[in-house]
Amino acid sequence: MKKLIYLIVVIAVLALIVAGCGLLTVPPSEQSELDDKGKPTKCTTIQDGVLTYSAGHYLASDPLIADYDIFGYNYQAHIFNGYYANVYLGGYGFPPYEGDSEAYLADNPEAESVWCWPYRDTQVVMKWNNAWLSNKDCDGDGKLDRHHGFGSYIGSGAWETNHQSGSYYIDNIVDELNIGDLDSEIGHNLEGWSDLWTWGGGYGGGDDGTLRLLLGPGDCCDDTLSCREAYFTMDTQGAVADKLILHHLDGSAQDDFDVYILDYVDEFLVEHYTLIGSYESQGGGENWVTTEYTFLPRSGELKFKLVATGIIWSLCGTYGQVAFSWAKLESPCYWDYFVKIVAAPSDAEAIEGVWYAADGNEIGPVIWGQFALIQQVENDPCAGISGLQYNSPVGPGFGQF
Repeated sequence: MKKLIYLIVVIAVLALIVAGCGLLTVPPSEQSELDDKGKPTKCTTIQDGVLTYSAGHYLASDPLIADYDIFGYNYQAHIFNGYYANVYLGGYGFPPYEGDSEAYLADNPEAESVWCWPYRDTQVVMKWNNAWLSNKDCDGDGKLDRHHGFGSYIGSGAWETNHQSGSYYIDNIVDELNIGDLDSEIGHNLEGWSDLWTWGGGYGGGDDGTLRLLLGPGDCCDDTLSCREAYFTMDTQGAVADKLILHHLDGSAQDDFDVYILDYVDEFLVEHYTLIGSYESQGGGENWVTTEYTFLPRSGELKFKLVATGIIWSLCGTYGQVAFSWAKLESPCYWDYFVKIVAAPSDAEAIEGVWYAADGNEIGPVIWGQFALIQQVENDPCAGISGLQYNSPVGPGFGQF
């Protein structure tokens, strides 16, 4: 995870620089040039409405705006706030990603081949100063200025911050329910299930042999909704969870089902649920499968509802239908990463990958040749990483650089 974050930081900040290079302006007419001859150079601003995105950009036909664009850039305010993939997707001609991978790829299948796609759900906030990327074109080159008045970033006083956050999974299970095991079922409030499975057949093959069914002996097998439903609760144990994992039988009957999570109970004590997923059985035998269902992160006791949706088969009263063996509740590992980067002072010297000030004090590690990393903060509890990882010995403030 740590190496991946370093890669993301490097690429994300470089993208910011590239984005600035690609911004164009409409050249003035010859008459305007004559009118302005002898006058001080006038900077072209975003508010002038003539600065545009680079050729090939998804918004190439639109002018820059003095606000957030649809990708998350606010060039006027010197900030980007959005999904990591949106730092780049516009430049490849794609629309902004809005958090639904399946829907996005259905409309933009080629986007999956773009190198940044695997990091699409990482959140990024980048901020920078005028020397890093201006919101004006004052040198008349038709682009937003970078290190205006300097031949390079060295000595320009440019700075940028990059704050990223996201989550990943490493089997971080916070609660487990072995369905059909009476000891495990304590505290999980099972309702609407069949009796414990004891009637034989091949249901235990490839499983631990403890299970219950949504339909069958001890419950019912008619077509009423109350017959098809079953409930249980899981507890996050103080963590934040967003994934339910189920182990269930895909048998010879139609073992289809929907999965719901309780959202709230209204003033009339009516429970309101949200659908978080569905399973469509494949048939053709008795196979145990494991499926996952995600929901908005939440904590505390969570109540789930399972509803059988397939046609009830003729032998349901004898053998049952839609069997479950266990359920697990998983908490993601949340991480965040923050870094400050500055242009090296003009009198600084890079020695063995570290910038040093004229007085010999360490500024910070060299990054992209002209810049120094002056502060790095990382938190990833699952990896045992917490807090400040690097602080420049001369201080992490921007003013002195």
